[in-house]
Amino acid sequence: MSNYVSRLNSENAELQADYRSQYDLEDIRIKAQALGMVPKSDLEVRTVYVTIPQPEPEMTWLEELQWFLSGLFA
Repeated sequence: MSNYVSRLNSENAELQADYRSQYDLEDIRIKAQALGMVPKSDLEVRTVYVTIPQPEPEMTWLEELQWFLSGLFA
């Protein structure tokens, strides 16, 4: 089993090397900067906390009746 794992690790290393050799990282960086992207290290990090407002409870039919009658006889 350890031979199998070591063979998989070496195959993985070869595949990673092939993958990385197919891309020009400098070309990707230039294109990203042309699109307005910046390195993460150049950015300022801010944390935003959002509080979701609780909906006001709806009036019951009895409260609506009281509101109507108080407006009618006010």
